Order: sequence, then C-alpha cells, then structure tokens
Amino acid sequence: MTFLRTLFALSLLAWLPSASAADYAALKNPLASLTGSVAELLISGGSKPVKLTQAEIERLPIYQTTLTTHWGQRGTFQGVLLTDLLKAQKLIGRPLSLVALDGYRDNLSASDIESSPAILATRLNGRPISYADKGPFILLWPQKEQLALQGKMRLSDWIWGLNEIRAK
Repeated sequence: MTFLRTLFALSLLAWLPSASAADYAALKNPLASLTGSVAELLISGGSKPVKLTQAEIERLPIYQTTLTTHWGQRGTFQGVLLTDLLKAQKLIGRPLSLVALDGYRDNLSASDIESSPAILATRLNGRPISYADKGPFILLWPQKEQLALQGKMRLSDWIWGLNEIRAK
C-alpha cells in the first residue's frame, strides 16, 4: 500500500504548483471555532479509548494552511495541531500508530511529532473533508510541503483517511 501511495504521489509532482511562505503564516494564529460534523476519530492509549467527533476535535484551536499534498490535492486545509490534540488527551510525548480507513498504518516517534507542526485537517476549503477527498481526517506537515513534493521526506507520514490514533 505504501508503495502505491508513493508511486501515485511521485507521478503528480511535475504538475503541482508550490506554496509560498505566507501560506504557513496562518499556523501561528488560531482561527475561530468551526461547526463540526459527525466524523469520528478513535484515540486509544490513554485510560480508555475515546471516539471524538469532528465537532469535539474542533473545540481545540483551529489553524489553516494552503498547500498541495504530494498526492496532488490542493486547497486550504483547516484543523488542529496534532500536539494540541495529544495534549488534550494526555498522550503528548508518546509514539503513535496511525490507522487509516483503508487499513494503511504508519508509526510516528515522539521526536517525529515534535520536529515540525503537523495539522490534523478536519476541513478542506471550509467544508468537512469527504471520503472522496480522502477524509474525514488528513494528517499534514505544512512546513515540510516542499520536501514532500520533492520526495525528500518520508511520504508515509502524510496520512489521508485517518480514523484512528493509538498511543504506545
């Protein structure tokens, strides 16, 4: 599965526009709260597993960035910082196993998570991310966009269709 995702992403690189540094400025300023939908994210590894709805996730500070993913999706993504979500669930500083709807899995170390701000995107262009648009949640690394587009980072860390976070 990782190979197919990487192959697809690399085939699109020649067609993608690049984002400017201004696109990342929004990461410093939270947006107003959004109105959520019924998508759920399962988080485990704490005292007991919890399912958070999109609306519950969006009670955390909301950030946005405009970027192009390495699989060719471009737009303005809104969501919460992964570290904010982990702090709220008392899971900060722990490695994670991330699971997508299609069964895809990736592992992140605590240092991976702390190295660069990742956004758990809940919206694309102001609307909940549909399954057709690789939702309901997408893990993005805005400050690593160019590295991803150039194939100079682990592309498997950009996860679409995310529906479960397991703290180890």
